[in-house]
Amino acid sequence: IHQTGQKDFQRMHENYPDGFANLQLQAFIEDMQVCYQKADLVICRAGALTISELYCLGLPTIVFPYPNSKGNHQKHNASILIKRKQALMGDSIQPKTFTKFIKDCLNDGNLLIPMYQHTNQEKSKPEEMILAACQKLTIEYARNSATRKKETKQI
Repeated sequence: IHQTGQKDFQRMHENYPDGFANLQLQAFIEDMQVCYQKADLVICRAGALTISELYCLGLPTIVFPYPNSKGNHQKHNASILIKRKQALMGDSIQPKTFTKFIKDCLNDGNLLIPMYQHTNQEKSKPEEMILAACQKLTIEYARNSATRKKETKQI
């Protein structure tokens, strides 16, 4: 399932790479719960709510933080999943090989197993997991903000 946004839907529909027979292209997704249940791999931006949901669900993820986010906060959000070995930073995958990388992940489930293993050890009530993920994001963001302020003052 690929959410394109209304603006890019037609262009993406016309130009999608070959080899994705099970692809569902949607301009907007109304029910993320259904999408998460169907997902083997999530490719997304790194907004705080998205990262919190993925942290709780334990889904393997490739994260592309929005490069113009204020204070680079999306990269800091993504770091929680990266440190947990649940995600890869999308910019670490070469653009020329990205499509092949995705096909390989989806065709060979063994490639995703390392990204699943750690999450099954941290089961808890969903409400507790969401709260813990939000707290971690808040603490990490506060630490990174303080560090950036110190670095700015030293310059």
